Amino acid sequence: MPAMTRDELLRLRCTEQDWTIWQSRARVDAIWAASAAHARRVAQARAALADFVSGERGYIGISWGKDSTALLSLVVESDCDWPLVHVIIEPVANPDCDKLRDAWFALYPALRERYYEVRVRCQTKERTGRYDTNAAYRAGFAAAARRFGKRYVSGIRAEEAGIRKRVVKHLGLGDEDANTGRPLGWWRSEDVYARLLGFPLHPSYPCSLNGGYERGRVRVNNLWGLYGEGHGRQEWEARYYGQTIRAIERQHCIDLETPPTFDDCVPRLIYPVTA
Repeated sequence: MPAMTRDELLRLRCTEQDWTIWQSRARVDAIWAASAAHARRVAQARAALADFVSGERGYIGISWGKDSTALLSLVVESDCDWPLVHVIIEPVANPDCDKLRDAWFALYPALRERYYEVRVRCQTKERTGRYDTNAAYRAGFAAAARRFGKRYVSGIRAEEAGIRKRVVKHLGLGDEDANTGRPLGWWRSEDVYARLLGFPLHPSYPCSLNGGYERGRVRVNNLWGLYGEGHGRQEWEARYYGQTIRAIERQHCIDLETPPTFDDCVPRLIYPVTA
């Protein structure tokens, strides 16, 4: 099956009203994309990326959220040939990340040759019974570090959370001696959306509950999590990913009755990745 175009992907789940709102926001994004301030931030990020990857080899972390996708847009225009690694948490992974991945492969076929997935089966927490995605991520990134080294480039931005702002402020964007590169550290969300105007983007972002859900709240890597439940997240997931959520809930009931074994939860490195 051919990969989707950018607009086909963006219109995959949103309503007509969502799409009208998205197009209106995109016009504002285009104005910012043409600004000198945005150009300076892009130049700063390119320089930070080049500085970091001039050191000991590592990998590029990809979640297919807007920030790591913006990071990827810089990587494909650079000389960096580091492997790309996506840690996938099962059974709560967003199914549209694969569609976005394939759209990028269609535009940049050489990416497939250095793209890896680390799949981790999630266990449930004894106290709450919910999936322990944090532990699964730790296991997945540890597996990536064993395979590719401890140094990696991340798409984290200071604007996203207080702890991230402190990290970027005190540790900077990362240089050739650091373990984590943060080239987008000082970007704001408008920089991310402006940068991605010409690149494939995850179909979750235009889904705004007809304007009632801010695109800055959208998280695409996992579904059915605790984060953001009090801010309309559950309603958003039910509206746009209802079938997937019901499948996760059915699997969760099975896992409570028969928990996955230790062997089930050992991270699995997938390469090559096929559509």
